Amino acid sequence: METQLAGLTIPPRITKQSELFKVFNLPSNKASSKADGRAGGKGKNKKVDDEEEEDIVEDYNEEEDEQAEEEESDHESVGVDKESRHERALRRAREQEVLTTRRTKLKAEAMEGHGILHHSTKLSNFVPTRLYEAWTRKSLITTDAPARSFRGQNLVAHHTWEWGSSIGSSRARNMRIVVGSAIAEHSIILRYRRSLLSDVTGGACYLRNLMEEQSAQYRVVVRNSRQSRINNMKGQIRAPTKGPVALTWPDELVVPESENDTFNLTEELEKYHHDVLMAQQRAELQRTICNIELQRIAWQDTTNTATKGDRPAINPEVQECIVALAKVSSFNLS
Repeated sequence: METQLAGLTIPPRITKQSELFKVFNLPSNKASSKADGRAGGKGKNKKVDDEEEEDIVEDYNEEEDEQAEEEESDHESVGVDKESRHERALRRAREQEVLTTRRTKLKAEAMEGHGILHHSTKLSNFVPTRLYEAWTRKSLITTDAPARSFRGQNLVAHHTWEWGSSIGSSRARNMRIVVGSAIAEHSIILRYRRSLLSDVTGGACYLRNLMEEQSAQYRVVVRNSRQSRINNMKGQIRAPTKGPVALTWPDELVVPESENDTFNLTEELEKYHHDVLMAQQRAELQRTICNIELQRIAWQDTTNTATKGDRPAINPEVQECIVALAKVSSFNLS
């Protein structure tokens, strides 16, 4: 599974609030947060919202202009400019229109999810629970909220954080963070986890199927059987029956059956430690080679006038030593 994750290149998470709000074009100041609790802001609040949205759009436009200028300079540097200025302007205008439409839909989705979470039940007397004590989630989405109103809604419903306990002064802003994080996380999950779990020979698919299999005995619902009058007269009492309950994963992904029968953790740890050792030795080897190349004694310089910036050729005997060192490193890792 380590090799699978390394090959998938998982997208990075957004860890800053400003970047998260910028993606969804959401206001982040306190004044606009209070205005969001009502149906549209009034007066100064609405003005602050409009000014902040304009700043966000301007930041996006500046970034796009910089990227476009870099692309144009790259085209000019290599001498490959197949489209004229007019065609390039039309293409950029179409791309800008598509991007604006996409951002508008993304903001509408985020605002709809924010409204659902913001108007959910508030927890006023929340008490933290110890790790080994029984715990029941109290932060729940209202039952009248439609399903799949925004991406990641199921992630919020299954999250262990009591997001309903946010205080009034920061609740609106916290709900923006929750809904933005849920949508972003759901998009990242669909980006990499679908292909990760679809590999029937991989460890992720095996572990997921194993968890469903091992937890089946605990996922049951007890149904009390209806007693008939004849059975009551005979003194026969039917015992309650247990029915299985399907396991619902927060990511809502369907996983195929795994082709692996066993999963040896010792072997997987050995592979992991081998990969870590290989990476460390490669880094050490690269540092050693760089240090040797910087030493004047290793250069093939008969005039003794070369500098480090000239990158002089390495003495053949030194090159043979470097190759021998690389072979020793490869032998240790085999």
